[in-house]
Amino acid sequence: MYKKLIIFLFIYSFIIFTFLPCQTVVAAVEDRPDLKVTNFWIWPKDPTSREYFDISVRVRNLGKSATVNNTVVHMYIGGSMTPHSLILPPLKVSGKITLKKKILIATPGKYLARSVADPENKINEIDENNNTKQFTFRIREADNKEFLPDLYVYTPSFKSKNICNNSPIEFRVSVKNIGAVTSPPSKTFFLIGGVAQATFEFPPIDPGKTNTEIYTKFLQSAGNYTATAYADFGNKIKEYDEGNNEKSKNFTVLANCIPDLVLSNFWIWPKEPKRGEEFTISVRIYNIGNKTTVGNRQVHVFVGGSATPYTFNFGPLEPGRKLEFRKKLTFNTPGKYLARAIVDPFNKVPESDENNNKKQFNFRVN
Repeated sequence: MYKKLIIFLFIYSFIIFTFLPCQTVVAAVEDRPDLKVTNFWIWPKDPTSREYFDISVRVRNLGKSATVNNTVVHMYIGGSMTPHSLILPPLKVSGKITLKKKILIATPGKYLARSVADPENKINEIDENNNTKQFTFRIREADNKEFLPDLYVYTPSFKSKNICNNSPIEFRVSVKNIGAVTSPPSKTFFLIGGVAQATFEFPPIDPGKTNTEIYTKFLQSAGNYTATAYADFGNKIKEYDEGNNEKSKNFTVLANCIPDLVLSNFWIWPKEPKRGEEFTISVRIYNIGNKTTVGNRQVHVFVGGSATPYTFNFGPLEPGRKLEFRKKLTFNTPGKYLARAIVDPFNKVPESDENNNKKQFNFRVN
């Protein structure tokens, strides 16, 4: 009897003091956080010895519970024993964070970067062996091109294809910074026919950006001219390329310029509308002259013998420009109709040809 009791107590004690504490330990392990350095990189990937770059580390909590207190991430660069230290705030389960530091390394060469999350093991984790990551990178020798502005002047351009004497000419002068850094304030010089016209005070221009000025000039005499623009006039700015600061364009000023409005097209669609069906009547005008029209002008469209026109208004029309006007109509009476259109019906625009301003056609409503 005593022997069986002793055996029972022995087995019971073995279960209590051996298996149950183990289960408690396993549960405690599974409930702990687990910080892991998942990514570690720099940007740009190939920095130079004269530019700052970002070194970034991403940490994730892979454990079963959140971290409670702040800890740190240490980043060691190039074998230095003094780390860049970044605060790592508490992370919830599956939470992640990216920490970033901007640094400059002035000496070209190959470097080792190493990051460690919670380096003093202040957080009790499931796995203490996934808190670090490292990689090597190279610092390139800096090229002057990467650290200088470069002002590039575009060829001067005009708003109009035809340039007429005693008419305003709008010259467009543009300068782009194709360098790597912002340029200081600069001056751009503009000449016509070798005669100075204007000096533009340009503000600082960021890399890839363009600054434009418009200069308006009246030239009284017809003939051939050259427009020239100089960026960084006086060479006050140190640039990567000093050979792209000047551009010229030859142009001709015409004498006796005059507009010529032509009514080039006039039609309906569908071609044979039905009674009660909506159709569109369209008219297209074109300035085939060599001068822009002045003021607001009109196009009149008469349909079906009506003395009251449909009126379309338009403003100044440059040489080579076209305009199109449309009107939706519905006729309820079948029959044959006449459509007639006139541009500048009151002859307000002096033109080289006044005989091309009209068009007409017949159409049928079924």
